[in-house]
Amino acid sequence: MKYIILIILLLSVFTFRGTSQSSGDTTIQSKEMDTVTVVSTGYQVLPKERATGSFEQVKEKQLSLQFSPDILSRMESVSTLLFDKSNLPFRPTLTVRGVSSINGPKSPLIVLDNFPYEGDISTINPNIVESITILKDAAAASIWGARAGNGVIVITTKKGKYGQPLRIDFVANTSLIAKPDLMSMPLVGNSDVIAFEKGLFDRRYRFSDTSRSNRPSFSPVYEILFKERAGLISSQQAQNMLNNLATYDVRNDYKKYVYQQAVNQQYAVSVSNGSQRSAQRFTAGYDNNIDQLSAKYQRITLRNDAQLQLTKKLNVSTALYYTYTQTSTGKTGYNSTSDYIYQPLKDVNGQEVPRYRYREAFIDTAGQGRLMDWKYYPLSDYQYNKRTVKGDNLLASLNLQYQLLNSLKLNVNYQWEKQSISGERNQMLQSYYTRNMVNSFTQINYSNNTILYRVPKGDIIDREQRLLNSHNIRGQANFSKQIADLSVDAVAGGELRATRNTSNQYRVYGFDANTSSLANVDFINAYPNFVTKSSARIPSGQQSTQTSIRYVSVYANAALLYQKKYGFSFSARRDASNLFGVQTNQKWTPQWSAGVSWNISNEAFFGRNALEYLKLRASYGTSGNVDQNRSGVTTISYYGFQSDAGFSQAYISQFPNPELRWEKVSALNIGFDFALLRNKINGSIEFYSKRGSDLFGNAPIDYSTGLSLMSLTRNVANSATNGFDMTLNSAFKIGKFTLSSSLNLASAHSKVTNYELENDAAFNYISNGSIVSPLEGKAIYAILSYPWAGLDANGNPQSNLDGHTSTDYGAITGSAMKVGDLVYSGSAIPTFYGGMTNSIRYKQLELSVNVNFKMGYYFRRNSVSYEQFMNLGITHSDYLNRWQKAGDESWTYVPSFVYPNSSQRDAFYRNSAILVSKADHLRINFINLSYMFPGKRKIAAPFEQLQITVSASNLGLLWKANGFGIDPDYPDLKPSRKLSIGLKATF
Repeated sequence: MKYIILIILLLSVFTFRGTSQSSGDTTIQSKEMDTVTVVSTGYQVLPKERATGSFEQVKEKQLSLQFSPDILSRMESVSTLLFDKSNLPFRPTLTVRGVSSINGPKSPLIVLDNFPYEGDISTINPNIVESITILKDAAAASIWGARAGNGVIVITTKKGKYGQPLRIDFVANTSLIAKPDLMSMPLVGNSDVIAFEKGLFDRRYRFSDTSRSNRPSFSPVYEILFKERAGLISSQQAQNMLNNLATYDVRNDYKKYVYQQAVNQQYAVSVSNGSQRSAQRFTAGYDNNIDQLSAKYQRITLRNDAQLQLTKKLNVSTALYYTYTQTSTGKTGYNSTSDYIYQPLKDVNGQEVPRYRYREAFIDTAGQGRLMDWKYYPLSDYQYNKRTVKGDNLLASLNLQYQLLNSLKLNVNYQWEKQSISGERNQMLQSYYTRNMVNSFTQINYSNNTILYRVPKGDIIDREQRLLNSHNIRGQANFSKQIADLSVDAVAGGELRATRNTSNQYRVYGFDANTSSLANVDFINAYPNFVTKSSARIPSGQQSTQTSIRYVSVYANAALLYQKKYGFSFSARRDASNLFGVQTNQKWTPQWSAGVSWNISNEAFFGRNALEYLKLRASYGTSGNVDQNRSGVTTISYYGFQSDAGFSQAYISQFPNPELRWEKVSALNIGFDFALLRNKINGSIEFYSKRGSDLFGNAPIDYSTGLSLMSLTRNVANSATNGFDMTLNSAFKIGKFTLSSSLNLASAHSKVTNYELENDAAFNYISNGSIVSPLEGKAIYAILSYPWAGLDANGNPQSNLDGHTSTDYGAITGSAMKVGDLVYSGSAIPTFYGGMTNSIRYKQLELSVNVNFKMGYYFRRNSVSYEQFMNLGITHSDYLNRWQKAGDESWTYVPSFVYPNSSQRDAFYRNSAILVSKADHLRINFINLSYMFPGKRKIAAPFEQLQITVSASNLGLLWKANGFGIDPDYPDLKPSRKLSIGLKATF
């Protein structure tokens, strides 16, 4: 491998030295080529006029409208991609044309410069990207075979151009992000929380916990009341202490002592030039981000692309791309689930106020002073608990192209990717984690005053090393020929791909930074816990995993255009992989596609009036979807030292599944491309229908196999997605003003059409939309709720069960309520969405405004949970609107508080239909103001181009369908406003 990299480096240097002069002829050809719109599939580049598939392009200008450090975020609102901002677990953050899978992967395939990208997409420097092509239908994406079912995003980076004179580009961006508005969180205020806890204390709630062996902690209010009850303080002293707590709101302390304004800085410089026979581009980038909690992120990117014409027939191109990232943790932010709202971070004397994870009285006397401090200090603990993650990613590629005939080129492409991620968490001796670990396993002999530290005093360090090695080689023949009125573009080839992932984690105890020494720890034997006296083993922190994935593929694709009117395309691909079952690999079942197009505007009968261009496209085909975490072969996993004999244990994590295969997605697409008024208005409208079959689902197992499982993942489920995409662009010049607009609209309705092994108990399908509820005929991500029948005269929530109003919460939330009784609101993800950018330009000054919308979906509002309020201190402002007296049921839906509380009552209310609202909204995404200084002016010298842009983003909602003031994308804490300034210069 090192020899291949050496060859690439030598070729790059040779190419750079050979670019001292430019060719006028080549420059003219380059300019002419720029006028031809082309699309890239990752296997070939086609003129868009010959394409029958659905290709959506996002160009550099659109990507530069936003100032996010990663490339995918810059595509939001300027493409038909759907970004999920809910942060709900198990939901895909990015989808192309809906969701096709039920239990498999749902994110699109990312392709970087013709090969799948296995690294973290957020590490790609946006400043190296020239354009992004989204492959949405079978004709466009099926060439990627078993990995294209969720769509494909092809990222093309900037390259040097033949005949280009020396050019230097510089980019500098700085963004300032305000502190979060913690006071906007829907929480209960100090006084009401204190009053609630006093009411619980008066009912002797949790008094039995005082005798529990694990010594659970109590809130500061409870501790004050316990002291009053024990006669340690007077009632007046207790009331004064409670009144003092009521004056605090810990969110103000977090704003003062913890949070800060975030700063993101991004710089990039590139140098490119070219001659008749060579071209090169070198780019260096640096990102330095400090977030609102002082966590740091740094990224260094270096990329070099070189192209060299060795002979008239042989061309070679190379690319080296190196990325280094480093992330370090910052302070601990506000957490409403663990912070009492009335407990300050500092007292009136400026001293840090500790938190107690065990009972206060126990901690103050435990070990008779022989133990380490057992309190938690939220303000300073982060100084002793540090995590750093460093990442190295190297991509090296080599492409050889030989012109065998005028119409036939032979290509060999090779790419090697190596990714190394090393993480270290140093929990120093002063950190709460380490102090708690040392104390928990300390053994004290009070008779002879000896102390035995089973966990030695010193730092606890967790280290992780993840390595990825990927090799790709592709051999391909490219045929392109004009035969009379027939244009032919075809490719055929094969490729091999092997990826190996390894991960190792381990922990060291008793580390001393001064001597670099560490201590041995016994992980085999169990020792008594100081608090509970129960025995447990000291965590070893050891884990090791290894995966090896291999693909073998053959493929072919052809695009024909007759008389510049009638287009035809065909593609086929066959994949084999060690992920698939044996029987699947033995079968020849290729993915395929076929497409047709008709350029109506080139017909003799087409009269060019307002409508100048009209093209009809249609395609149908299949592609696949592979879950790299599933395999058709038996897989064994090992524990660490868990048995009493000291041996490691193993278990079968995946059972043999010889028929396991990729999920299959069939897609029909019909589209129209059009242009009006001398191309002042242009766009496309597409209608599509996708059918997912052989999707992963649970299927019953023959009991005679002897397996303990009730079911096994097999290809047994189906789905359907229908929708449309529309893009519309316009540009008009009125005097010295230029008005331009870009509109993207998309609709996607995804539902389950078949799913075996259904259980008709309703509680199996209750969801807030974070997980798939595989119910036939319903959305893949559905909102299903218990029916709501209002509050009764005592403030109890009611439902309908067996045709009657009921408060039998055990039956409602149990097996008595059937799935057919549930209320189906609709999809939990948008079914209609889009974005629009409007720009107005006057001479060199341009103003751009972007808005986006999401519609046709629902969300479940958060509300009060009395169980969480009582046990965890988690509050919600709906508590203030609870039923409190007779007649309140006429204006509120929030149940009364009853004691003792019923968890089933809480579960019914929080999952009932009354808390479901429409999530439709319209958001203003960003406003940009830019000025392009004219070249050769004094202020712009020595720059050929100089542009300054000021941008404001995260500006909030313009409209929302729900009447509760809730932002569906950010229901608890709204994103902070961001102000950015950017500079782009060329010289």
